[in-house]
Amino acid sequence: AEILVLNNLTPADITASLEKAREIMATRTRTAQALRALGFTLPDSQANFLFVAHPKVAGETLYRKCKEKGVLIRHFSDPAIAAYNRVTIGTPAEMEAFLAVVQTILKEEGA
Repeated sequence: AEILVLNNLTPADITASLEKAREIMATRTRTAQALRALGFTLPDSQANFLFVAHPKVAGETLYRKCKEKGVLIRHFSDPAIAAYNRVTIGTPAEMEAFLAVVQTILKEEGA
């Protein structure tokens, strides 16, 4: 296993890491806003994922239909959180594709 030694990071490495973190945060914010506009509920997140639920589409249904359309999200079967799915933040293009699939599913489900 490779060991990361922090004192070997160059300023360019640090700058690149910060830029990537900013991109993830901006993409997360845009995705959260778009999902809320589609009727989803989700807590604020500081992580690289969103925890989302829709009042008219069951969590398992959203998971299954996303998977059928080639988009992977994580569903939890625990009854306390079964309405929710975990959506990992990808690239801006990946998140746009995810949102397009979600819009299609919502139309299919009459939501």
